[in-house]
This record gives sequence, structure tokens and C-alpha cells, in this order.
Amino acid sequence: MNNKKRIAIIIFLLILIPFFSVQSKKQDIWRDRSDEIKMRASNFNQNIISFLSSRGNSWLIGNQNNLYYINKQETINLTDELKNNKLQNIRKITTDGETWLILGDTSIWNKSPDLLYRFNGVQWYDVSFLLKEIDFDSLQDFKGTRGTWYFISKNTVFVWNETSHDIQKINFPDYIKKHINYSTRIKFYKVNKGWILTLEKKNELNTLIRQHDCYDKYFYYLYNEKFIDITKDFYNIDNNSIIGTNGQEILIFGLAFSSSKEYPKFYALVSNGEQTKNITKKIKYKFNLKAPLTQMPFFNQGKIIWTGSDWVILDGMKNFFWLNSKTWQIKFKKTRDTFLNAGYGGLNSILLSGFRSNDFIKPLLVEVDFND
Repeated sequence: MNNKKRIAIIIFLLILIPFFSVQSKKQDIWRDRSDEIKMRASNFNQNIISFLSSRGNSWLIGNQNNLYYINKQETINLTDELKNNKLQNIRKITTDGETWLILGDTSIWNKSPDLLYRFNGVQWYDVSFLLKEIDFDSLQDFKGTRGTWYFISKNTVFVWNETSHDIQKINFPDYIKKHINYSTRIKFYKVNKGWILTLEKKNELNTLIRQHDCYDKYFYYLYNEKFIDITKDFYNIDNNSIIGTNGQEILIFGLAFSSSKEYPKFYALVSNGEQTKNITKKIKYKFNLKAPLTQMPFFNQGKIIWTGSDWVILDGMKNFFWLNSKTWQIKFKKTRDTFLNAGYGGLNSILLSGFRSNDFIKPLLVEVDFND
């Protein structure tokens, strides 16, 4: 082979390298599964998917009177089974990673829930006896992990083991009780060795000054049946924040306001309850902190979801962020449609629900598999 041929072949191969590198890069797969959902509702409010709960690569989705079981292969309509189990109204669905608890009513006119079922994807187990043991009238949140369920009221955490059926009470200490009043909102997040509890209490003075509802936010770590106040680790972040968990740690994006400054400061933090890290400087995204809160990314109906390896952050303004959990590199895109709910997947996937920009009636359901 002479030199001219060699040079020609080398040039040809160099031309092909960019082509093959582009072609070999895998794209994220967005799979529209909306046609698998046949809602029986007749108005906009009922058609919105208000429940989306995941146990990995299977999900329960629906609204007050419709329910579907979804996995990678199929969608099963459970709405008739709701009626068979006398569930006329669903209030809340949550998971322990293995099964679900479904809280509801025999009548839409009930003041308090009177039905509670455990569902494993196939069978229904009536555990409504818990309603007599637990203060559901002041229930704030309930979550589970591997057969142990935590029910958070405004004064007590009730812990139920579904195998032994034992119910244990963990009372809030006085330094938590002092923040509890009519406006208090409490949430619970699983982390490595325990749980992080967030408590929001309305700040009447700041609400008056800023002319919108302002809540002070407190953070507590529940470990070995004891609460530890970790609020100081969270830089005075208030209710303008979103939190997600991967079961080991939480990721929080939040705003902190100061009386001495006109605009808030943005923080990005990760915490396992024992240690909180400030990763704000690693998030290479410029926020317009002078914008109204309703126009600020993340904080308008924002959600943080774990994909099994990385984080996804979305909001009601069609902003969609993918966040690498190791480098904290962030990628941004605008979605065509609006997604309001999301559930994590166990194999680098998530399930999204919302509505199309040109159709506000039919629910939108999309499964996303990430290939980054």
C-alpha cells in the first residue's frame, strides 16, 4: 500500500469517528403510556392523576376513585377492586418499598377515613383496625420501610410492624411540640439509619411583610426512637423548598430569606441526618433570585425524584433537570407538556404524570428510561 492510499484511509476514518460517536450515544427513552389509562371521570379535576406511588419498577397511580397498577410490562385497572373493597374515596397512598398502604373511605361524605388496606400488587389486606389505634384525625404523613410503618400525627409518631402487629408510640419532645399549632405541616423522609422529619410553622410577621404565606422550617433526625434537632444545618431554609430522598439521604433545594437582604439566597444540600453537606457551589445553574416565587424554577409545584442512580427535578413550569449524583453536573431541558407527579424507578427510570399542553382533560402518563 503506497503512502497516498494510507493517507486517504486515515482521512476517511477520521471523518467517520464523529459520526459513530454520535450514533453510538444512547438517548433517553420517553414512552407515552397514556392510552393504558382509561379514567372514568367526567371533569378536569377528577382526571388529574393525584396519586403516584412507587416501589421500584412498579407503581400505583390514580385519583380519588380510580386506581391502576403499572409495571414495565403491563397496566392493570384496579378500579373495580376499589368498589369490591368498599373504597369509594382514596385519601392517600404510600409505600414501604415492598407493599402499599391505601387510606380511604366507604363514603365520600366521611369526615374521617374508615378504611385502610395493605396491597402487595395482587392481594388486598384489610388493616382498618389501625384506625382505632392511631390518631388519623391529626395525621400529617405516613411512610414505611420493609414492613415497618410510621404514622406521624401532630403530637406522636406511631410505629406499626405488619408482621407482629405491634404498635409503638414515640411522643414528640417539648422542643418540637412548641412549634405545633393550627398551621403546622409535617413531612417524613427515609434516610440511611433513620428518618428526617420536617416541620413547617406559619410565620405571621413575615407573611404580613412579604404579602404571601411564609413558614419557618425545622428539621429533626429520628434515630433509635429519639429526635435530634438538626435545624441549624439547613441555613434557615423556609417552606420555599423541595425535598427528595433515595432512602439513604435527602436532597433539598431551598431558599433562605433574610431581613437585611431584599432577595433570598439559594441552597442545595444533601443530608443523612448525621451529616449535612452544602453542595450549592457545585450546582452550575444560574437562578434569577429576583423573580417572583411563582416564576422561579423548582419552587412552583416542584418535585425531586430518585431514578435509581441520579436525581430528576421538575416543576409546574415545564422545567426538567437531570442531576448527576456523583459530580452534581446539571442538565436542563424544557418539556412540551406539564408534569405534576413523579415516581422513582429502580433501574434508572421514572414515571411521570400530568397533562398535554393541548389537552387538559386526558391524563398524560410517561415512563422515562435514562441512558446517561
